[in-house]
Amino acid sequence: LLANDPSLEKSSNRNPSVCSSVAIRSPTSVEFRKLKQIEKGRLKKVPTNTSHSREQRASSMDRPMLRNVLVSQLTPGKTRHDDHPAFGVSGLLLSDGWILSHGSLLSPNFSEARPHDIRDFLLAVQKEFERDVVAVPQAVTESMRFRMQCKERDGGGESIRSARRIVEKDCSLRVVWRCPLLRRTLNDLLFSWSFEKIAKFDKSVLSIFLLLRVDGSSKSWEDDTTEGRRVLKYVFEFYRKHFGPPASLELTRGASVEIDSAPFGNAVFLDSLSRGIVSNTLGEEDCVILTDANAVPGCEGAPVYLVDDKQALIGRICVSPHRSPGRRHRRICGLVIAPLSWCRGEWVDYTFAANLQACLRKILMRAPDKDYIAGALTSPGASHLLMPDLLDKSVIVVKCGSGWGTGVVVDVPTGTVLTCSHVAPGSRIKVMLGDKQDWARLVYKTRDGQPFDVAVLRLEGKHENLRALPLASEMPERGASVLTAGYPFFSSSPASYSRGVVSRLTPCMIQTTCCVQSGASGGPVICCTSGRMLGLIVSNAVSTASEHAATALYPRFNMAVPATVIRKPILEYVETGGQ
Repeated sequence: LLANDPSLEKSSNRNPSVCSSVAIRSPTSVEFRKLKQIEKGRLKKVPTNTSHSREQRASSMDRPMLRNVLVSQLTPGKTRHDDHPAFGVSGLLLSDGWILSHGSLLSPNFSEARPHDIRDFLLAVQKEFERDVVAVPQAVTESMRFRMQCKERDGGGESIRSARRIVEKDCSLRVVWRCPLLRRTLNDLLFSWSFEKIAKFDKSVLSIFLLLRVDGSSKSWEDDTTEGRRVLKYVFEFYRKHFGPPASLELTRGASVEIDSAPFGNAVFLDSLSRGIVSNTLGEEDCVILTDANAVPGCEGAPVYLVDDKQALIGRICVSPHRSPGRRHRRICGLVIAPLSWCRGEWVDYTFAANLQACLRKILMRAPDKDYIAGALTSPGASHLLMPDLLDKSVIVVKCGSGWGTGVVVDVPTGTVLTCSHVAPGSRIKVMLGDKQDWARLVYKTRDGQPFDVAVLRLEGKHENLRALPLASEMPERGASVLTAGYPFFSSSPASYSRGVVSRLTPCMIQTTCCVQSGASGGPVICCTSGRMLGLIVSNAVSTASEHAATALYPRFNMAVPATVIRKPILEYVETGGQ
């Protein structure tokens, strides 16, 4: 839409001493109407010719290839031949030499030792600019040096014998913007959280995006306005290509995801792959993605992809696709912003990512008319969409003083709920059913300190919209794929999910590799093939503090009481009508 703008072909002299930033014009309302049409798939009418339509559908599955890269800031004062990166994060190589990355790349520049023009510009971006695409002044750009590293493309699959050469190119920071959706979500919803590398400067750096330009891909340095408008063209094209139809994969809880990254900002680990699911979406317009896919420092800026793994998580037998992992259809959905975080002093083993569709749309939208927001992507018939609909009616919040835990509905007519004994300290307990509060009566609980940390509650009101989660009659096999659900961080948001496997079994315990945090106690362990409840989450592992080591929590080493142990007494209680 901006490609025909004649001003994009011009270039003008730029004063390198100017350190002020310039806000860039956004697309017009006419352009946004086209954006809406793109999202709804109405920009082009699909021909009725059957063979041609089939070709279009096939080609639409192959969206433009994106590449994971490592972007490193070089140590100031070094020569070209003895450069050693001082700091590096992941990034996403777009078309025509543009790299999309995250604001955490700039963290070393908040040091007092850095030039004042750099620090002043970055602080101004943090504090003053909202929703503006800001062209970086040339003087600031020339004060910071970056290098991009990526794996050389090849035609074959990835294997041990096909190690690819690493390509290195210098690049420069050209554009910065701060997402208002992320800023408000981080300030309002995650105000009590702390994040890795955010101790020395404001948390708002988490809401900053960067666009870097690979050296040699641009003939001349353009003025602020022209540079920014040219960038908007590429942002819009990226949005059109990757978030327009067909939307065969939808961002929803339980959807499979992959992260391509460069862990620890080291080129040795470039193109590392981790897999998980969308555990939850948070904030305005679901701008924050919470996933149990593993990430470590240096993975900031890494792309997150939705993956079509042909597996139904609930209510159907899992069937893996008969094709190599490299050929699975996937669609980009996010960018990692925080691989490590702490909540209420507890290490959180979830990864935070920005929802790129929501964040980019916020930047592209500047017109007061917000009708284009209605162009949400949909994917009817996707099997993983069943999971939130089913589990949200079976998992509830159990309040315990100022804290909370999770409960599982096992019978609707009697209002029977299972939870942990330590979650229900009193005889009358408040529960959250969606956005409504109610009361429950304590029917039974094991004594404190007992291994079987189980309590039975009875809801006082009638709740026809709930759904009972069936209890499994047999123990699972070691290695079986399982899912956990609970409320580890927020008692008011939908339940968060994590996928893993059964790692160990005893007659009285099920151990899983799912990510279990405080607040998930009393939640279910669910079989991914049958949809039945295999166990009740009771704890994760915590090492005790010593003279040489602090207390450590291990969210992916957790235990559950098997459903086979509690199934018989629960069914007997239900059959008597809760007597």
